[in-house]
Amino acid sequence: MSHIQREQSPGGGQARRRIGIRELRQHASIYVDLAEKGYVVDITNRGRLVAQLVPAKEPESPVERLLAAGVIREAREPGDLLEIEPAPPVPPGQPTASEILQEMREDRL
Repeated sequence: MSHIQREQSPGGGQARRRIGIRELRQHASIYVDLAEKGYVVDITNRGRLVAQLVPAKEPESPVERLLAAGVIREAREPGDLLEIEPAPPVPPGQPTASEILQEMREDRL
């Protein structure tokens, strides 16, 4: 493991390691452990930075948890919920969605 370069981010930021891809192949579990402990591992190929192994962070919000679980995905295009057109009015004589749900709930009891 003589090809490891230790670096500290300017201003005392996150601890880093810089390794070659060959070193990563030979000792991957060591670098995964370092990332788990909070290190960023810069991976180089012939001296050129090609990837980073970074600590995973737990999703903080419910939306981030759903994204991480693959239940939802990011929107393809930016938008705003306020730009969605309202649903068309219920035709006369037809029950509303709320009325249908109320009936269904009463039938279950």
